[in-house]
Amino acid sequence: MLFRLRVARAVLKSWPFGRGRYRIQHLLLGGFTDWPDSADIDFKFGRFINASLRPWPYGYRDLYLRGLMEELETRAWRSVLRRGDRVFDGGANWGYYTLLASKLVGAEGQVFAFEPVPATAAALRRNVDASGCRNVRVIEAGLAASAGSVTLSLFAEDPTGLQTSVSRQEALTVVASVQCETLSLDEFGVEHARPTLVKLDVEGCELPALQGAAHLLRSEAAPIITFEWNETTAKGAGYHPQAIVAFLAGFGYECYLAVPQGFAPFAVRTDITDWSPMVWAFRPGLAEHAERLGKTRFVG
Repeated sequence: MLFRLRVARAVLKSWPFGRGRYRIQHLLLGGFTDWPDSADIDFKFGRFINASLRPWPYGYRDLYLRGLMEELETRAWRSVLRRGDRVFDGGANWGYYTLLASKLVGAEGQVFAFEPVPATAAALRRNVDASGCRNVRVIEAGLAASAGSVTLSLFAEDPTGLQTSVSRQEALTVVASVQCETLSLDEFGVEHARPTLVKLDVEGCELPALQGAAHLLRSEAAPIITFEWNETTAKGAGYHPQAIVAFLAGFGYECYLAVPQGFAPFAVRTDITDWSPMVWAFRPGLAEHAERLGKTRFVG
């Protein structure tokens, strides 16, 4: 059975087409149950140590099979970032986007990876070290409206800690909680560096994190923002994600989705249950944002 898995990995990693990969995966691994619990995963821009092989969102099975995950988002990062850029990765988890950003910005750039859960932050550090990323600094803290602390829930359904939340989600069983430090983007940015790109996948803290970045957002060096649209975690934190779009609009931002042709204007989809994409926010009034968006923009 493990031979079957090795063959599937070889085929999927070398598959040259944009479409058909999941169909091939189903043909090769339909009914396959003999999965290892975990494995070290080497991929194009880094390495994960002892990563869970449960299906996403509780593990990295797709990354193990294909050497890539979230293909549209990965492509968007590649189109937006340049050497020398600075990235704030809020909710870095095991570091997929941290490692991607590290390669894209090069030795001249820098990546600050924020991960508040101690066990997850330790895994992130192992992956950064194993990937040889010397331009990454791991910050064991969350992002919020101000400096302080927050209690995070840990769920029985998610032993990897990838979906740790500030809210007690009804569909999941809370087994523990952990008290974590929080920082604001404004305070951290002034002290360390102004980011080119800020990613916020922070399980309900997206709006508070942006509220702690008002000075940064209104400046002429405002960053590009990519944030998770997640109605479940936002509701648990007391707001609807449309509030994020409205908040950013107050600073001149416009929102987009990553699509195969580049970026399309953001619109909520109602045909997919539990839809939780990453939304990209640019300030087209800033020349740098307009130039980076314009290179790949697709309006449809």
